[in-house]
Amino acid sequence: VLWTVPNAGGHDVQALPNGNVLLTRDSKGQVVEVDPSKREVWSYTGAKRPITAQRLANGNTLVGDTQAGKVLE
Repeated sequence: VLWTVPNAGGHDVQALPNGNVLLTRDSKGQVVEVDPSKREVWSYTGAKRPITAQRLANGNTLVGDTQAGKVLE
């Protein structure tokens, strides 16, 4: 194990090309990008229960919010 970070019951994580990770924090309604130093460098907090997240090639982030029943970009 190289490093860990809490995810508050999250279900999804994506390794990004820059070495950061994108992860869901379901119980907090967040999607966050964390760098290897465990610093949060980007976040979205408008979801009810974000179960999936993916960074797109255009730099946007796609979020599947299961409780709201929608996908956000």
